[in-house]
Formats: sequence, structure tokens, C-alpha cells
Amino acid sequence: MNKSFLIYLASIFIALSFSANLINPSLAQDKKMTIEELLSRHLESIGSPEARSAIKTRMASGQLKFVIRTGSPYQEDTVARIISAGAKFRCTILWPRILRDRKEEEIIFDGERVATGFLQYQKGQPLSDFFFRFQLPLQEGLVGGVLSTTWPLARMEERQPRLEYKGLKKVEGQQAHAVDYRKRKGLADLKITLYFDAETFRHLRTEYRYEIDNTFGSDAPDSSRMQSTRQQLTEEFDDFRAVDGVTLPHRYKLQLARESGFRADLRDWELSVQKVSHKEPLDDSLFKAK
Repeated sequence: MNKSFLIYLASIFIALSFSANLINPSLAQDKKMTIEELLSRHLESIGSPEARSAIKTRMASGQLKFVIRTGSPYQEDTVARIISAGAKFRCTILWPRILRDRKEEEIIFDGERVATGFLQYQKGQPLSDFFFRFQLPLQEGLVGGVLSTTWPLARMEERQPRLEYKGLKKVEGQQAHAVDYRKRKGLADLKITLYFDAETFRHLRTEYRYEIDNTFGSDAPDSSRMQSTRQQLTEEFDDFRAVDGVTLPHRYKLQLARESGFRADLRDWELSVQKVSHKEPLDDSLFKAK
């Protein structure tokens, strides 16, 4: 086999490899993507370093549609507000049809402690109960995604989470980069996965999953002795628009799915953001449970 023939074969191999990448660019991108590159592209999708650093507080408010999809269907249209300052977060939902004397449900993280529910009673709807039981999403600043100043991927030096790139996956028919998120130290009950648009690198979705199997009795487990408990909270982000030099989602949907034994529950909270402000004075007292 002469040298010119070997060179010819090598050129064919290179051409075929290049063509394969053109045919399936997402596969090539999937193999080459690193966490560092993904984070850099994601922050660019929000805004320039100057625009991001100039914003210290944020208030986002709008119409909220609440839907119970299982059992006796129920829907209520109300309003909600999310405020954040640094690592501090507060979400307020008005429920005029649920309680007469205490109409505001709160989800709060003051930088150290979590408080949720109809705070006068320390009990709320399933959403705030979820965040009270599983406090990591609030403590890490994940709740609300980039709609909140608490977003940990914009505070990497402070949070230092452990991130693992899981490749490209389909999310609602859309290609997205999947990243597993874990806190810097220790274990957590929740498995957390973040999803970023494969082209724009905008944060599209966060999934929080909890699952446990309980065995009853001392005999070998069977279907009658096993009861699985599953909860999954999903945050979805859409309708991105520029505000004061940063691009933020104006549609924010949470869906909570719960399953225990033969009982299942599915609920949605969908916020249509109508106003975003970075100029409102936010006193520390706003992040204290009343």
C-alpha cells in the first residue's frame, strides 16, 4: 500500500467525520460542551456583565392562574409578586377565595431561614408546604430561576455548587442541555436537574424530584406491602424579554405532582409577569416572616 493511497484514505475519513458533524451538529456540540462553557454562554444570554452587576434588587408581579388537575378540578385567577435582593427571596400569592382573615400565602428566604405558608398559621397550600419540607431550593437560590437575583449560577463564587453535565435532552420537544445540580457539601433529599436551551442557553426548566419506597411488614415485599411516595416540582420559564439590559422570562409556571400509594395530585401555578422593576427600594423587613 503506497503512501499516496494512505493519504487518500485519510482525507476520506476526515471528510466523512466533518460531514457527520454537519448532519448531526447537536451530537458534536453535546460531546464538546463543558460546564464552564455552558455557564459562560448562559450568563451571556441574560445580559452583559455590566448590566447584570448593576442590578441589586428585583420586583416582578402579575396575574397568577392556579389549577387543580386531579380529583375535583378547580381554577382560580389571582395575583402574585416575587421580590429579591441578593440572596433574599419572597413570593407572595393572594388567595381571597380560600381564607377570609388571612389571604396572603408567603414563601420566604431571608438569607438564613425559610418561612412559608399562611404565616399566621404556619400552614399553607401544597406549594409552600413543599418548600418548607424541602428547603434546599430556597437556600440555594434556585426558586424563580433568573427571574430572581438569588439565581446561584450568577453567584458561583458564593454558592460553589457541584454541577454535572448530562448531555442534550428533549424538553417539551425542544433540545436542551441538562445539568444535575447538587449543593457544595452534604447530601440532599431532592434530585435537581436544570435545563438550558441548546441554541440560546436560556434557562428553560428546573426539576426537583423526591422518591421513596416504604415497605410494610416483615415478609417479602409485594404490591400490597409496598407504597411509593413521589413528589416532583417543575419550574418552566418562557416569553423572554429585555428589561433594563437583561433578558428575563415573563412566563413562569410551577407544576407540583404528588403520588402516594394509589393517591395522586397534580397542580399548576402559572404567573404571567406584567411588571418588572429594578428600582423599588426593598427594605430587609420585607424578607422577614410577619
